[in-house]
Amino acid sequence: MVNVLAGDDDGSCGTDAGDPLQDCSLLEAVALANSDSDASVIEFEVSGAIAVNAPVVLLETVHLDGSSAPGGTGSVFIDGQDLIPNVLSVSGGDGSVIEGLVIGQSASSGLLVAAPASNVMIVGNFIGTNAAGDDLANDQVTIGTGGILVAGAVGTTIGGLTGQASNTVGFSRTGILLADGTSNSVVVGNYVGTNSSGADLGNSLAGFFIIGADNTIGGTVAGAENIVGFNDQVGVVVSSDGATGNVIEGNLIGIDAVGSALGNVGPALQVQDASNNVIGGTAPGASNRVGFNVSGLILLGDTGQSLGNVIQGNEIGTDAGGTNFGNQGAGILIQDASGSLIGGTMPGAGNIIGFNGTGIGLVGIDTAASGNEIVGNYIGTNAAGDNLGNVANGILIQRASNNTIGCLEQSACNIIGFSGQNGIQIADRVSGEVGNRLINNYIGTNPGGDDLGNGGNGIYLLNSGDNR
Repeated sequence: MVNVLAGDDDGSCGTDAGDPLQDCSLLEAVALANSDSDASVIEFEVSGAIAVNAPVVLLETVHLDGSSAPGGTGSVFIDGQDLIPNVLSVSGGDGSVIEGLVIGQSASSGLLVAAPASNVMIVGNFIGTNAAGDDLANDQVTIGTGGILVAGAVGTTIGGLTGQASNTVGFSRTGILLADGTSNSVVVGNYVGTNSSGADLGNSLAGFFIIGADNTIGGTVAGAENIVGFNDQVGVVVSSDGATGNVIEGNLIGIDAVGSALGNVGPALQVQDASNNVIGGTAPGASNRVGFNVSGLILLGDTGQSLGNVIQGNEIGTDAGGTNFGNQGAGILIQDASGSLIGGTMPGAGNIIGFNGTGIGLVGIDTAASGNEIVGNYIGTNAAGDNLGNVANGILIQRASNNTIGCLEQSACNIIGFSGQNGIQIADRVSGEVGNRLINNYIGTNPGGDDLGNGGNGIYLLNSGDNR
């Protein structure tokens, strides 16, 4: 039981708060827990700031329960004073719980979960901020730091389905960083770069940065959505050749549940040099809603391969009812990436893309964007035929070859309407695109024959050959 707000460790955890030699500070309570291989619970008899003079490191299984303090959740602040790196670390044990704390002013990451720790739960905390939304910034400069950094640990759960379980993470370099070797994490119900009041707590790089594999961000049930906003560069990044099998579903990126603008200062989501990840899905509730960002979703093959990623069932710049949440740039941009599936023929697979600069861009910069399939989407409209027109083209293909727009399996593969320029434009300033196939799309109309006319041509070809 922590009974004083002292930040030191004199080697003894006692029960007399009035005797400096017999009291129990946080560091002393943790040292006692680390000496016992059985699971421990550390509760608090005091509330307030604890300015620690060394990192708090858990080596065994511990439930560190800030909600037990007299002031309840968020009333105990573990303060790194901008001097202590990784203010709180979980570096051992199985099934530790970090609950109800404020963690900030770290010289590195706020909360570190590192292998061999496993199955750690992080619930109801404020990282880099507090319940009032104050700036208690962790390191916002150093590469590889985060408000929460999971480094090689397996089975970490961050957040939960109730408001009490949500973590609020802000004023760090990256809000939540799942580093190389991190796997099977579940991250649900958190506020990243913002809080429940919609305040700007933006992180200096990204809300999420995912380098590990087989992690799930969000979910399909009520309360699973992470709300990601106001980050200075990107909402969510998935990057590295080891970042495979990640699922990002059911989140609100740049927007909250009532449609307030929380735009990130860059793409909502960027998959870079990473393969075989799923953004959205066909199940009810899997849609990510993406709005008010500089751009929507980007698949980018920069220095490596970006292959086989799937974007399905999302609402990009709008929702199913046709509300305008437009992103400034492309709703979806595929740049130097190949083998991607945008939409699909299964029920619920199509994306709704409206009110953006361009609906979908297929662009080759360093290498050709090839072998991508765009099928079953609503671009500039929705199932009701409403005008959700994108400012420029519905689909732009530039220096990209051997892509398929549409499909053989159904009669209305994409429905494209109300574009400010062309429904589909295939054009290149340098060399002609070849081998792109346009099959069974509705352009400027829908199966009901409604007028969804585009501002320019239905299909516009410029310096492009051998497309069909």
